Amino acid sequence: MNSNLTVRQAILWFALYQIGSAYLVLPAVITAVAKQDAWLSIPVSLGFHLLLIPLYASIARQMQGKSFVEHLRCLFGPLGGTISIVFIFSFPFLCSL
Repeated sequence: MNSNLTVRQAILWFALYQIGSAYLVLPAVITAVAKQDAWLSIPVSLGFHLLLIPLYASIARQMQGKSFVEHLRCLFGPLGGTISIVFIFSFPFLCSL
């Protein structure tokens, strides 16, 4: 199994995470305030997230065949990379509590 991310895979991974977050989290949060107009939060947030895709593409190009973990360690150093990996993997668990 190849553990390296291609540029296309990284862009899709980042973009789909943002889109999924927009569909799952925003309507629940905004419904309390916006009532029947909460559906408007999805297209607006998708528009903002689509503007971030070029940023994701540049990050993916910098990875140059490294795995995500290797890229984090390269960016933040061995200690900072390990800490960021722990946060990334513990975040879904903490959100489910």
